[in-house]
Amino acid sequence: MIESLREQIEAISFVRSAQVKDNQLYVDVVSAAEYQLRLKFPENFPLALPDVFLRNHQEYGFFPHVAWSGQLCYSDGQSLSINIEDPFGVIQRVVELAIEVLDDNETGGDPFWNEFEGYWAHQNDKRARIAMVEPTERFKELNVR
Repeated sequence: MIESLREQIEAISFVRSAQVKDNQLYVDVVSAAEYQLRLKFPENFPLALPDVFLRNHQEYGFFPHVAWSGQLCYSDGQSLSINIEDPFGVIQRVVELAIEVLDDNETGGDPFWNEFEGYWAHQNDKRARIAMVEPTERFKELNVR
């Protein structure tokens, strides 16, 4: 199934190339910037969405909604509806959502401070702390557990 999805994904205008390796889909896309993505499929796909990783994420610096492992948070799952009879449509939408998340960083649309708490919450060896920072004129409390 993944090989046929690769062939369909390669036909999308913003996809430069796609390849399958170790049951994962590697997709190079072009939007506000060039991104290299890795899609890791759960066993029950298309009943569940794939995990999307930004390959070589260290080269991009810090992106909002990208964890230290390179995994993108492209959907919060709220109001999520998946058409399990259209796996290609699912993958196309997943790639589009991933690009939207990454493009927001390139265009300045989603400030890093909005994701700071979530980013630190997923760090290894973290300790619970409360910090007061002033990223703008207003103070914000960030509570990381």
